[in-house]
Amino acid sequence: MFSIEKLQHLNKYISKLSQGIDPLTGELFPEDTILNNKNIRDCFNDIRLLLEEQIRIIGDSRFDFSSKLDNKERLITLSDEPVPIGIFISFINEISPSNKRRIRPSEITSWLVKEGILEEYTHADGKVFKKITSKSADFGITSLAKESPSGRKYEVMLYNQDAQRYIMEHINEIIK
Repeated sequence: MFSIEKLQHLNKYISKLSQGIDPLTGELFPEDTILNNKNIRDCFNDIRLLLEEQIRIIGDSRFDFSSKLDNKERLITLSDEPVPIGIFISFINEISPSNKRRIRPSEITSWLVKEGILEEYTHADGKVFKKITSKSADFGITSLAKESPSGRKYEVMLYNQDAQRYIMEHINEIIK
């Protein structure tokens, strides 16, 4: 999928072409060129409209939390008890308008891996999991050992209020 910036760049060129204007020079195309043919210009205009619709859709799917961060503790219920990431993400998604994209726990945990706060490990069966590092506790992330019904041992990471606040302070960076 193209980024919104790429779509806007393409739209700038297509818009000029739909008007019979050379997007590189800003000059009108000569009357006898195929690029100034009414049918071709109409096609460019249709493409322009499609690009604008995609730009609008992508723009609508982004949710900028920066305006919410000033009062984040009033807007988001920070749990008094450490909670798994999925529960914390549900608190964030509650304040997101219904027409906006929902944040996935994997977006948060992948960003925490990049920051060195969590790390990935591969289980014997090939599945990749996240686990805490020596830095995790400094950010308020701990783990609890669990065992699945099938006997697989795993860790559930728990995020205290410090970790929840840290994530909210960096949420726009995380969801880019």
